[in-house]
Amino acid sequence: MGSTASEITCEQLEGMMADGRVPIFDVRNPDELEAGRIVGSVNIPVDKVKDAFSLDVENFQDQFGVEKPKLESTLVFYCQLGRRGDTAATIAKDLGYTRAVNVIGGFQKWTGED
Repeated sequence: MGSTASEITCEQLEGMMADGRVPIFDVRNPDELEAGRIVGSVNIPVDKVKDAFSLDVENFQDQFGVEKPKLESTLVFYCQLGRRGDTAATIAKDLGYTRAVNVIGGFQKWTGED
């Protein structure tokens, strides 16, 4: 099965962040966060993405401390290298978030460690 997720570069993400607040979701496991994270990102491990984005607005806010994005919002997902971010963006698209995107190369690319 191929990916249906759209992808953006780290440079495109930087531009989106400079233009204003964009919902960024880190889909790595909590233990991976010790290496750092993109500022402003919310951690929702990839295996929890479907359940998280199926929550109602109030429960999403309670669980993750941020407003649940609207279906028409651009959502950015990233992981360590890009595979899980792609999976998460595909799951979000399946739930109706048509503007879900994955950061190419993930956190490793973001930090320049590739």
